[in-house]
Amino acid sequence: MQDIPTFLPIMRGALNIPNMEDPNVLDKIDSKQALMLCIRYQEHLKQCAEAVSFDQNTLANRIKEVDHSINTIMASMTDRQKKFAKYAEHIQKIEEMSAVLKRVQMNVDQLVPLMDRLNSVLPDDDRLEPFSMRPENKQLKIN
Repeated sequence: MQDIPTFLPIMRGALNIPNMEDPNVLDKIDSKQALMLCIRYQEHLKQCAEAVSFDQNTLANRIKEVDHSINTIMASMTDRQKKFAKYAEHIQKIEEMSAVLKRVQMNVDQLVPLMDRLNSVLPDDDRLEPFSMRPENKQLKIN
């Protein structure tokens, strides 16, 4: 770093250091070269702006594509969620019906012994055959 010489600006008055102003500096600057430098710098900025504009347009188009994809996926997920909500509702109804059937089965299980006891108290002529919830297995006999 020690070997690099210090550079001062062309217009030393820009440093705000007293006694650094050179009144003849503007006479030493070639206006054609300064104009060429400004034109070159302007062209460089224009190319950078065009590159940034192109990239911005590319990003904007990609954002639109991603947004469309997200909306499509969201609609699909919403439909699936509605279907699953209906399935959950059906499952809930099935569980409720199962609970009701279990209560019915429990009541029948309690009622059958009472019916048998009542049936046993009746006279033999009025007695019913024993109650069963299971279907009878009647097989057809072929003679």
